[in-house]
Amino acid sequence: MEGKNKRKYRWEEIKQHKRRGDCWLLIDNKVYDVSQFQHPGGWVVLVRAAKDDATEAFAQVEGHASAKAEEMMTSLYIGDLAEEAEEAEEEGVDLKSKEKVTFDMETPQHFDSDIEQSIISPKTFFLFLIIIIAIGITIYFMLRK
Repeated sequence: MEGKNKRKYRWEEIKQHKRRGDCWLLIDNKVYDVSQFQHPGGWVVLVRAAKDDATEAFAQVEGHASAKAEEMMTSLYIGDLAEEAEEAEEEGVDLKSKEKVTFDMETPQHFDSDIEQSIISPKTFFLFLIIIIAIGITIYFMLRK
């Protein structure tokens, strides 16, 4: 995966890409553009992991160690974390949060407001509800005859 022409990214730039359709992950000091990747767990998994260094969260998932996953990772790889960020981290300068990213599928997760709003708007939900009720009423009267 090491490429001579791959760019170096600072953490400040990487952390700006943490939305659906514009999502980068930092795993083992390598940067991956997963914006168009269809994750089996859904896009929310990727957006959550993009908020911090996803190395530990990535390692926790058993299927990520497969050859197929490695092949996919190679195609998503866009560069490395800039060395000055790594050096500053070794010197104790906190350029990025040290909060661990973990996923507990048993516990309901709370979404950030920007993610929550992108799922479905209240107006759209209400419209779908009205359509479903109208279909139900139509079917009821059709079967009544």
